[in-house]
Amino acid sequence: MASLPEPIIALISALGKLPGIGPRSAERLALHLVQSDIDEVQQLAQALVAARERIRTCSICGALTEEDAVRVLRQLPSAMPL
Repeated sequence: MASLPEPIIALISALGKLPGIGPRSAERLALHLVQSDIDEVQQLAQALVAARERIRTCSICGALTEEDAVRVLRQLPSAMPL
């Protein structure tokens, strides 16, 4: 890996931190991404950032949601505490 440019090495390192991605998979993904169409890479980057910014864990049930409490839980009868 020493013969690769620093930006690729940094990308491999970042991808390798993802669960289930080992060093070889991280290298394959990095090489694929740097050779991909720039529009596809930007779309992936925007999707990652949007998901991280907008998705949170429901404070009631722990599900992934864009809202503080999952819509179904907020629609429960008011007699049931949230």
